[in-house]
Amino acid sequence: MLKKVVHHDAKEELGITFLALSKVEFKSLSRLEMFYYHYLEFPNLKTLMIEDCPNLIKFTTGFAIANALDTIDDKSFFELNELRLDSCRMLVSIIHSKTLQEFGNLKKLTLTHCGALKTIFHIDGEISNSSELLQQLDELTLTYLPNLTHIINKEFSMLFL
Repeated sequence: MLKKVVHHDAKEELGITFLALSKVEFKSLSRLEMFYYHYLEFPNLKTLMIEDCPNLIKFTTGFAIANALDTIDDKSFFELNELRLDSCRMLVSIIHSKTLQEFGNLKKLTLTHCGALKTIFHIDGEISNSSELLQQLDELTLTYLPNLTHIINKEFSMLFL
């Protein structure tokens, strides 16, 4: 049964880079818990779609996690302009403050049927250049998110969405 697409060995510090990959799409992977834990790069990823993965708790460390404890340090999502998550029932929050600046090109965000989702943008502490964040986002679709309490869990004095 598929639980992880890429497994990380704690002894191995080498990264994996998918240079040409521009689209990732997962559908109906009922046992998928995470895509990757560490050292993964998608420098040209433009579209990410995850659908009907009810046990997904992490896509990658710090991105779309269930328990909001981990964050990533790489720059894997700078080119991402479409993110769609559908029927990922274990996710509590989607994008965290330490990765938020990596989503500068995100234009379309669609979240549907993610029953545990409470916060879309989870902000911890201060964000540098907060007025420039999410400036490219021109389409936000939220459908059947019964536990959603915050789109952004922090107030900004100069946030222009």
